[in-house]
Amino acid sequence: MQPHVVGVYFSFCAMRYWAFISYGHGDERWAQWLHKAIEGYRVPGRLVGRSTHTGIIPRRLFPVFRDRDELPSSHDLGASIVESLKQSRFLIVICSPKAAASRWVNEEVKTFKSLGREDRILCVVVEGEPNASDRPDSPHLECFPPAVRYRVSSDGVLGQERSEPLAADARAGRDGRSDVKLKVLSGLLGVGFDELKLREKERERAGQRVSLLFAFFVGALLLLPNGPIPPLRFFVFDTYQVLKPRMPQSAPVTVVAIDQKSLAMIGQWPWPRTSLARIVTKIADAKPAAIGFDLLFPEADELSPERMLARAGIEDTALAKALAGRPSNDAVFASALTSANAVLAVAGVNEHPAVPVRAPPFTVLDALGTDAAATRQSLYVPRYAGVLTSIEVLDRAAFGRGLISVDPEGGVIRRMPLVASVDGVLVPALAIEMLRRALGAPSVTLQVSGSSVQGISTGDFTVPTEADGAVRIYYSRRMPGRFVSAIDVLEGRHDLRRFENKLVLIGVTGLGLLEYQSTPVGRMPGSEIHAQLLENFYDDSLLRRPEWAKYVELSVFCLFGLLFILGVPRWSATWSIFALLACCAMVAMAGMTAFSWGRLLFDPVQVIGGLVAVFGAIMSYGFFAHSARLPDARAVDGG
Repeated sequence: MQPHVVGVYFSFCAMRYWAFISYGHGDERWAQWLHKAIEGYRVPGRLVGRSTHTGIIPRRLFPVFRDRDELPSSHDLGASIVESLKQSRFLIVICSPKAAASRWVNEEVKTFKSLGREDRILCVVVEGEPNASDRPDSPHLECFPPAVRYRVSSDGVLGQERSEPLAADARAGRDGRSDVKLKVLSGLLGVGFDELKLREKERERAGQRVSLLFAFFVGALLLLPNGPIPPLRFFVFDTYQVLKPRMPQSAPVTVVAIDQKSLAMIGQWPWPRTSLARIVTKIADAKPAAIGFDLLFPEADELSPERMLARAGIEDTALAKALAGRPSNDAVFASALTSANAVLAVAGVNEHPAVPVRAPPFTVLDALGTDAAATRQSLYVPRYAGVLTSIEVLDRAAFGRGLISVDPEGGVIRRMPLVASVDGVLVPALAIEMLRRALGAPSVTLQVSGSSVQGISTGDFTVPTEADGAVRIYYSRRMPGRFVSAIDVLEGRHDLRRFENKLVLIGVTGLGLLEYQSTPVGRMPGSEIHAQLLENFYDDSLLRRPEWAKYVELSVFCLFGLLFILGVPRWSATWSIFALLACCAMVAMAGMTAFSWGRLLFDPVQVIGGLVAVFGAIMSYGFFAHSARLPDARAVDGG
């Protein structure tokens, strides 16, 4: 390297700024954009360290001078501006009629050229026409300041010899912002535009591959049964019901509540079963469709007189003989159950049965209507080793038994199983068994596909289910009209004719007696949850999350994700964020619309979360690849 060349090279290395951006007052937004584009650009790794005529290529071009607040009020450039020009390797001129008319832009160009750096001036045309002042009809369109168009002597005098500036064209329909940025960077780095654009394409493709890989991973998570974050999905589905609770269309169920008022009149729970027998008898006289108990009676009635006498240890032969001739409280209650179309509750337990499991006959059919009994043991239904039942005298007297066990999701009852397997025996839910008794059907039928349950039917009633035989309840708000106080039934204050052809549930609702269950719309007693399930049956208003819903969600995610992967690298940050918000809003609205119009449960949160994750991955890649702002030592001192 020749001595004078070495001197020039090291003089450039010692400069503080990579470029000085000169612009007219009306072109500030262009200057801001270019400033951020240059300082935020991360040079492709394959170019870093290469020696070019502009010096050693650094990782980042930092800093760039743009501050115009120091312009003096006098006719001359201030000392700080002149010093900044001297400390700048390049001068970038934002060219427009406003710049051409600006004294300060012209002075900055003259000063820079007088330093012997005319070959280090880069122009960006944003408005007007280059050399329009050469034409008599359009001098007002001139975008080049005079000092750009003509050479300048070392003492700062504008000459008559024309100069041919290097210019990128940012006007509409010309180079476009992306190419303008690359052309400026090409000049700053001393690298050919085509090579720089090729490197940019390679980096863009690498970013797309990373984004696609990440999107594939997120898409796989969306196929999980409850999504990658089940509480979010539960929250969204619950919010749908809170915003738009079910409006009951019919009232097929009445709950006879052992409530606080009844407890105050009759006494604390448990009551003598003779009292329950009287309630059952009164209800049965009104000819209801079926009577169901959301209660278990696993032990004999301790309030039965003979048990009370034995427990008291009183030896009264005459009294014992008199009581022996009378039926026990449990026998009286069993007699009432026999006279009514009553269904008792059973609960699944993980202990092997000590009592026989009584259940109605089940027929298992496949999609073609052929017998599929061989699949009973492999069905995706809840399984229990045994059941907790009422005592034998009561269990034998009932006309049916229905399961009340449910496994809340996150402590909230959203889904109810309609069938379970107890030690290999299929047992219906309480609601299904009440319907069977109401319809007078002899059996229950399961429609299956392989090991998945497709639906359950009894008589002429059929309801589709999810693969595990469960359904999703669409809840309404709590309704006092569903309930009748047990004391009002006993004392005749309720019109018993209102029980006719109704499904009647008997349950405890008194405060302190029952832990209310959590539902999407609030806490309510178990008997009301069973009542709402039966209302869903009658009104055909169960919620549905079809098996194909996850594939729809995945398709939407893939569509918008691909849009982001292809579009975000080309869009501005503002438009990218706007696109993300618009897509998220559309997905959220689509989910709510599907719920409102079709009671379909689509999960927008998992899709939105996936899109935000992909968007973040793209932006993060862009940040690390293009927008790192930390100064680099080699960018400052050329080392």
